[in-house]
Amino acid sequence: MQKNHLPFISKKLLKFYKQVDLSKSLEDLGLDKIIVKELNFLTKIICHFNSDIHRLPFALS
Repeated sequence: MQKNHLPFISKKLLKFYKQVDLSKSLEDLGLDKIIVKELNFLTKIICHFNSDIHRLPFALS
């Protein structure tokens, strides 16, 4: 059985985010009052194949 590394990775990422002062929650982004319906709408826009994120001048991995 393969061990789940997600909790370990999540803790490391959150520690890194804190070190470089990145947002760690919707509240940090000023979105703490957003409802699920609005969040779903935003994710559909962001993930759409014509979204600007697909035209960045560098690769994402």
